[in-house]
Amino acid sequence: MKLPNFLSEEARSFLIALLNRNPSKRLGSGPAGAEDIKKHVFFKGIDWNITAAKKLDVPLPYLKRLNDVEVPLEKVYGRGAFEPSLKEHNRLQAWSFVLNKKPVAKDTVGK
Repeated sequence: MKLPNFLSEEARSFLIALLNRNPSKRLGSGPAGAEDIKKHVFFKGIDWNITAAKKLDVPLPYLKRLNDVEVPLEKVYGRGAFEPSLKEHNRLQAWSFVLNKKPVAKDTVGK
């Protein structure tokens, strides 16, 4: 089985044991069941009693920090998006984020 290189040896071993093609040889399928999974080296350091009592601190997620780079508005919205001379060409100039809550009369639809 080909697994990503970024996985630790423990994670690789755990996934291979869980994904064994033979159901009777899969990790957790033996007489001990989930206890075999809990005892796997991948979970080394986990106190299952604290986990069961829901007192385990939730780990902070890994957030990739982006560089604080000022991006020109032209790169975001396109060249000339804020030029006053092109305002008339803006297809959305009459568009609004505000929802019109007035019911539309049936005779004015499509006019």
